[in-house]
Amino acid sequence: MEKTELIAIIAIHDINIAINYAHSLIFLKDGKVLDFCKSTQANPHTIAETYGMGFYFISKNNKKICIPI
Repeated sequence: MEKTELIAIIAIHDINIAINYAHSLIFLKDGKVLDFCKSTQANPHTIAETYGMGFYFISKNNKKICIPI
């Protein structure tokens, strides 16, 4: 069987789904790229700038949870 590599690009606004299920993230604001990173390297500052509010992370059941403050 031949190995096939696929890429799927989705737009999702729920940061918790994105950081727990995507391999890589692109943060966009006003049509500009703020950051491109692996989901394991998501930066709270970038998330705050993207969404216009502060966040902090907690871990539960091996999942990262991003909570707005």
